[in-house]
Amino acid sequence: MIVPPGKFVGIVSEERETMAQCFFTGRHILATNGKAAAIVPVEPDGRGVDIPGYVSPQVLDEARKRSRKVTRHWEPWIRLGECITFPDGATAPRTPADGRFPKFSKIVRKPLRRARRSEPTVKLDVGLLYNLVQAIQANPGEPLTVALWVDPHGGPVFVRGVGKQEGKAYGLLMPLI
Repeated sequence: MIVPPGKFVGIVSEERETMAQCFFTGRHILATNGKAAAIVPVEPDGRGVDIPGYVSPQVLDEARKRSRKVTRHWEPWIRLGECITFPDGATAPRTPADGRFPKFSKIVRKPLRRARRSEPTVKLDVGLLYNLVQAIQANPGEPLTVALWVDPHGGPVFVRGVGKQEGKAYGLLMPLI
């Protein structure tokens, strides 16, 4: 399969064994930590058949690095068989996780149907939101948690820290049109 460009390290769970790795379904790579989920379609690369199962985010990163070294055209790929095969011919064992990966189809069904039938509520520049949160945070070093108030008429989004980040500072972020 062709390795997707996204980084999955920050979206897998370090606390739950069944969510510590990504899961390859045959058509998608799934990653979750129980609070956020990434569902990323993958393309076959024509080099053989991939077997569904667990794959660590670090292995996907390693495939990207090794692809850069052996191919002129940057097309990162990996073979997920009984073992993992990298573009340079190196292999690594596949490490199974104990337990079962969460049933994504049940979790994703309603939000996906809703997203296909309607327009988004708001579109935001995530980099700008991150910079705004950095500016208004009350306790640097603590996790960044914010609440967003969305104006249904298209006005600015009101942003304020919550929990340990709650303070007197707040921000406004204009939605993308």
